[in-house]
Amino acid sequence: MTANTGTATPVNAGTATKYLVSSSNYSPVAGTGVTITAQLADVNGNAVSTSGNIVTWSKSDANGSFATSTSTTNGSGIATVVFTTHTVSGTSTTVTGTDVALLTGTSAAITTTAGAADATASTLTPGSASIVANGSSTQVLTVTAKDVNGNNVDIGGATVTITQLSGTGTIGSVTDVGNGTYTATVTSPTLTGSGIFVATLGGQPVKSGTGSQTQSTITYTAGAADATASTLTPGSASIVANGSSTQVLTV
Repeated sequence: MTANTGTATPVNAGTATKYLVSSSNYSPVAGTGVTITAQLADVNGNAVSTSGNIVTWSKSDANGSFATSTSTTNGSGIATVVFTTHTVSGTSTTVTGTDVALLTGTSAAITTTAGAADATASTLTPGSASIVANGSSTQVLTVTAKDVNGNNVDIGGATVTITQLSGTGTIGSVTDVGNGTYTATVTSPTLTGSGIFVATLGGQPVKSGTGSQTQSTITYTAGAADATASTLTPGSASIVANGSSTQVLTV
């Protein structure tokens, strides 16, 4: 028996019927670019190497933008374009390529994700609050991590500080909640007044999307009247016993 030494018969693609449209990334960071590729193909998905076809790009919604509105296929039957995604995370868009012969194809959904936490865009809340100056009332301060476009970053792990800039009150340590938020609790003093608190993320000041570091002002107010702590004055006094002299007593 002799071995079969014949060569494989090449399979030629059929007539072009569509485009196979794909993206270089289907979960890009919001606001970044992906490369869209449209491959001319036959009914079975075999690549058809035809150059010179003008492909017009469209998208399923108003989100994102193309570097150019049309592209031309190269010698391999491929047309490409850069698509810049929407700046809002969680946005889903499909891209379609269509040529003058109305051959077309559509990509799978491209869904944007939040980028890395950005201190300037991240927030410290509340901006102000009031609690009773009794030594035990508390107010929770929260840093919400956001990316450069203001999208919430829904994972933890950032290095966050929340500290007292001035005033009174005490602040506890920061807790990483694990969902992109970080909290610390302010406890009031026993005297009225206020405290100002600030935060950093990754060593940079948290600015809540503004040009300066966000300040949270906590005001400590007097509580309800308490008979035990309240006073009656004066404790003693003398007035003339003439039927008209007076003494004011004050609670």
